[in-house]
Amino acid sequence: MHTLGRIAEKRGDHAGAFDAHMRANRFRASSPAARRMAGEARALMDGQLAGHDWFVGDSVSLADIALFAYTHVADEGGFGLGDYPAVERWIERVSQLPDFIPMG
Repeated sequence: MHTLGRIAEKRGDHAGAFDAHMRANRFRASSPAARRMAGEARALMDGQLAGHDWFVGDSVSLADIALFAYTHVADEGGFGLGDYPAVERWIERVSQLPDFIPMG
C-alpha cells in the first residue's frame, strides 16, 4: 500500500486509505494510451509554465492549487517530472508560498 494509504489506515480512516492507495496506483499499470495522455498533459503544463510563473494571471490562483494536488506527487504514480523543468520550478514556487503546509 502507498505511504499515504498506510498513514490514513493508522489513523483509522480506511476509506481514506483506500482512496489514497487508488490515487497513487491509478496509472502505474495503465494502458499505453492513458500513459500517453498523461505525458501530453505534463507537456502542456510545462509549455504554459515555460513562459509564465503561474497557470492563470500574475499570481497563484485556484488553477495552481488544483493542479498542484496531483502534480507534486506524480513521481509516486510512476510519472517522473524530469523532462518537465518548468513544472518542477512551478512546484518549487508553490511550495515556497507563505502558509504552505506540505503533506505528510
